[in-house]
Parts: sequence; C-alpha cells; structure tokens
Amino acid sequence: MVYFLQDMRQNRIKIGYVDVMSVEDRVHQIRLNNKGLIRVLATIEGKRERERELHQRFQDSRLVINVKMGDWFRMSDDLCCFISSLNPKLQLLSDSGMRWKAGECVRVGL
Repeated sequence: MVYFLQDMRQNRIKIGYVDVMSVEDRVHQIRLNNKGLIRVLATIEGKRERERELHQRFQDSRLVINVKMGDWFRMSDDLCCFISSLNPKLQLLSDSGMRWKAGECVRVGL
C-alpha cells in the first residue's frame, strides 16, 4: 500500500509504502518521531516500485534534508492536484496559495 501523509505542522507531504504493517501503524510511528500533526490524505494499491515511480514523478518537489528524509515533499500544485484526485472529499492548500479539491485548482478566497 502506498500512502500520502501530511505533516500539518511543517506543511509537507510524505509519500511512503507499507508492506507488513498497516498504514495506521505507520502513521502512529511517524507521529511519535515527528511530534507533529500527521493526517492521512490518501492511499493507493501498490508496492515499492509504485512508491519509487511517485517519488520520481514528484522529484522537483522533494525536500532533501538528509538521506532519511528523502520521501518528504513540499506541497506543490502538481502533488496536491494528484492527491486530491485520489480523495474527492479532501481539500489541500498548496505552497503556491492554490486550494485543491477533487483535482481542480481554485484561487484562495474565491
């Protein structure tokens, strides 16, 4: 399972993969390690290869703080649009100031 999480405190997105543990267990681990507000944005079926494809697709948004942080991404328009298309109930605010809902871009305040 490939998951998309948002660290609401630092306004960044994690694209990760779980095999043995559940997404909920992984979220619990991340919450403990980051001491932040973490929410699940979406999940999709897939293995490690799908996670790598998504990392490559959104490479321009990758936040490389250190080797261990390579799966965190800034909230770019492309990434927010992709994630919002997976979860129609979700609304995201990208770092450009655009609000995303169901894959459509709407200017904030409109």
